Amino acid sequence: DDVIVFLKDGRFFVKKVQEKDFVGKDIIHAAVYTKNDTNTVYNVLYRDGLNGCIMMKRCNITGTTRDREYNITKGTPRSEILFFSANPNGETDILKVFLKPRPRLRNLILELNFADIAIKGRGAAGNIFTRFAIHKLQAKEKVAQTAGQKVWFDADVLRLNTEGVGTLVGEFALNAMVLTIMRNGSYHLTGQPFSARFDELPMRIEPFDPDRIFTAIYRDEAQKLYYLKRFRFEPSNRDQTILPEGERLTLVGLSPELYPSVLLGTVDRLGKKQTQTIDADAFIAVKGVRAKGKRLANYELRSAVFGQPLQKERSAFADEATATAQPEAEVQPANEPDAPQGLNLKFDS
Repeated sequence: DDVIVFLKDGRFFVKKVQEKDFVGKDIIHAAVYTKNDTNTVYNVLYRDGLNGCIMMKRCNITGTTRDREYNITKGTPRSEILFFSANPNGETDILKVFLKPRPRLRNLILELNFADIAIKGRGAAGNIFTRFAIHKLQAKEKVAQTAGQKVWFDADVLRLNTEGVGTLVGEFALNAMVLTIMRNGSYHLTGQPFSARFDELPMRIEPFDPDRIFTAIYRDEAQKLYYLKRFRFEPSNRDQTILPEGERLTLVGLSPELYPSVLLGTVDRLGKKQTQTIDADAFIAVKGVRAKGKRLANYELRSAVFGQPLQKERSAFADEATATAQPEAEVQPANEPDAPQGLNLKFDS
C-alpha cells in the first residue's frame, strides 16, 4: 500500500509503506492512499503566505508520483493550513469563523459552508474566503453529500465545467462519470473534478450508464463493407475506442435506442435504388465493446444509416438490464442534420 501524508505548511507526499520514514514536522493527516479515488474529498482552509488572504478549496487527489513533493496550497512560503478534513464519502464541513477585531470591521463572525465550493483538482489555488486575519475556528457541522453536482459543456472552449457555462449535461452523484464519445469512435470517461478539455467537438456527451446498450455502424474503407455491432461501454481510466483494430475504419453512426433499425441502400442490376430495413436487435447480439461486429452485407452497399427505432415488446432481459438506468440527460453540443427518417419498405429479392 501507499500512504498519503499532509503537513501543516500545505505540503503532502505519497510514499510506500515502510517501518520508519521521516517526512517532516507537523503532520496533520496520514492515511492509506488509493489511486484514482474520486470519492475522497479534501476540504481545506489555508492562509496564503504570512499575511496573505485566507483561501478555501475542495479537491480530489486522484494521481500522484510516489516520493514527490506536492502542495495543496498555492506554495507561497510560510503558508499555513488552518482547517483540513479528509472525507471518504464526499462529506462537507460547516465552520464558524471568528475574525480578529480591527477598526471599521463590523462583522466578526462568518460561516463557511464547503458545500458552496466546487470540487476541483489538487493544483487549483481555491477561492478567497476573507482578506482579514482569523482569530479562531469552530467546526459547526459535517454534512453528508446527498445532492448531485451539475455539469455543463462549454462548446466554445470544448471543456466540461461546474460553473454553469454552456449546455447542461446532467446532475452527477459523487462516483458518477461523464461519457464523451468522439467522431472517430474513441470514448472517454470523466469523473470528479469535472474539468476535462477536448481537442475537437464531441459527437455525444451524456451521463455514463454501464447497463445502456449502444448500436454502432462503421465502414471498412479497404473492403468497402459496412459492419454492425451492439455493446455496452466499459469503465476505463484511459481513452478507448469502439472500433476494432485496423486501418481505414470510419464510424458512420451511433444509436442509444434499445431497438434501432438500419436502412441499407442498394442498387439493383437495372440501376434502381432500393432500401432494406434490418432489425438490429434481431440481427446481432450484444457483445463486448472490443468485438468486431457483424457484416451487414457481403456485397458493397450504397449506404447504411439508422432509421426510426422499432416498437417492440421489451424482454425480461432488457427490463432487468435497464431497471437501474439513470434518466437520460444528454447533450448534443453541435447542430447536426437529423437522421434520415425510416421507410417501412420490404425488400423483394
